[in-house]
Amino acid sequence: MSITRKSHAFILSVRIPLTLADTRQPDAPLVLANPAFEELTGYPLEEVEGHNCRFLQGGIPQPEARSEIRAAIEEEREVQVMLKNRHRDGTVFDNLLFMYPLGEGLFLGSQFRMPATARIDSTIARHQEIVGVANALAEEMAGQRLKINRTSSDAVAQTVRAWMAKGY
Repeated sequence: MSITRKSHAFILSVRIPLTLADTRQPDAPLVLANPAFEELTGYPLEEVEGHNCRFLQGGIPQPEARSEIRAAIEEEREVQVMLKNRHRDGTVFDNLLFMYPLGEGLFLGSQFRMPATARIDSTIARHQEIVGVANALAEEMAGQRLKINRTSSDAVAQTVRAWMAKGY
């Protein structure tokens, strides 16, 4: 079972940043990335295909997240991790990565730039309640975005798996 033309075209057309890695090859290179991934990272597609996606970490040590990813690949299971990544211009962003096994060593990755949780600092005691409410609202908004992102990623992975199983 390999990725079909229909699945390939679907991944390229989706507006969610997506990559496809082949873990059967040495260093699990990306074999496909879509234009939304290019928009998110700033890296042209021809520069990322053939490379392991860890290049986005740009030297930022993240042993726990990398260990989680390795374990998920070895166990062929889904994983969700937060990574510090770098855009092509070197700026750092929080990347929420979802990875889905598709079979035959292929993993679909979906990436989402997470907004920095708005934190309001105040040293004036009478503003503590306002600061608490503002922080709670910011966290709720980030949580809602996470739910939407996860649902979208799940739907894409399920669609590609189904098409691969049916051979189209």
